Amino acid sequence: LQGYMMNRFAAHLRSRGRRSIVWNDGAYGGNLDPDIVLHVWFPDPDDAVGIHVAKGGQLISAPVDRCYCDYPHGEHPLSGIYNMEVAIPEIGDDQILGVETLHWSEHIRTPERLYELAWPRATAVAEVGWSGENRGEYADFLARLRKLFPLFAEMGISATEEPGWDPSPEEAEAQKKAFRQQFEDAS
Repeated sequence: LQGYMMNRFAAHLRSRGRRSIVWNDGAYGGNLDPDIVLHVWFPDPDDAVGIHVAKGGQLISAPVDRCYCDYPHGEHPLSGIYNMEVAIPEIGDDQILGVETLHWSEHIRTPERLYELAWPRATAVAEVGWSGENRGEYADFLARLRKLFPLFAEMGISATEEPGWDPSPEEAEAQKKAFRQQFEDAS
């Protein structure tokens, strides 16, 4: 039923010159129109993404364990984001349209906090998307990244400073605990 409805929405949008993008769980029915782009955010144990791609579908990669930048740096450190794999086994590069970072903001209370979580991680995702497997070493990326901080300051962006990019194991655990606590407090 979900695939049927998604196909109806996609046909309506296509008639108006638009293309649909749906979360990868929209492919679970196996009947999704291959013109619909899948936004792949979580593992696909049933290979619904592979089946969709085999029919000619395309996807955008945004794995929750790397690209969800509303999570604290202790959960998704800059090094993990920069070193993520974009290629998906058995799916051609021409079927992967790119990579995307996400920032769900229901627990982010200020623009400053959003900037701290987004920057500089969005720069890592951008380089991964632009360079793919041809990107340089992490240390080279860090050297270039440090040069962006005057620009961030000029633009009023409160980007996370270097000690916070890849927290120690102790700090990472503290951040993860505080992050999970906000969900418990909200329920």
